[in-house]
Amino acid sequence: MTKHFSSFEDVIADENFLAWYAGKSTEKANAWQDWLKKHPESQLLVDEAVSYLKSIQVNEKQISALQV
Repeated sequence: MTKHFSSFEDVIADENFLAWYAGKSTEKANAWQDWLKKHPESQLLVDEAVSYLKSIQVNEKQISALQV
């Protein structure tokens, strides 16, 4: 996986990063972990992306069984 990220927005657009962030045990998450080990210089951008995603709040509404 050859990737170059110039901003945290680039990181959060990456499917492998999102799989890793979501804690999914998939090939994509594993590929991301391998990539990150090989590119420690990108850790700051990854940390920024993680912080950004953690800061997002989603207001979920409760729906009745009739609405499902």
